[in-house]
Amino acid sequence: MNLRRSLGVELRDVQLPSEAFVGDTINVTLTWHALEQMDRPWTVFIHLVDEDKRIVSERNAQPLDGAFPTSSWVGGDWIRDPKQVLITAPPGSYRVWIGLWDAEEGSRLGMYDQADQLAGDRVEAGRITIKRKP
Repeated sequence: MNLRRSLGVELRDVQLPSEAFVGDTINVTLTWHALEQMDRPWTVFIHLVDEDKRIVSERNAQPLDGAFPTSSWVGGDWIRDPKQVLITAPPGSYRVWIGLWDAEEGSRLGMYDQADQLAGDRVEAGRITIKRKP
């Protein structure tokens, strides 16, 4: 995964399984590094998307399920943010997209590469293969 930065925060690490079964709940652990105080409580999204870029499973939640919102972060904070995602997708191979969005406005936070070029509004954190339970 490439390091991606948005205003005030970096997503430094993503841990997720490479495989899961339909109906499983998977653990996804995000490690954030705050660069500066953020102006609002951004919501984290984790999307599993198919080849047509349709969301097939997702989780939207505040960091640490609201216990430590981004508006409380200060420069230098490191946040380990475990999430659980219910797999509702059919068997197949899916991309995992992660980002931050403002639940009140519906807007996403831009993500920048290491050259400070806008790279979109999400990070592609890897792929996961979903299988049928045996």
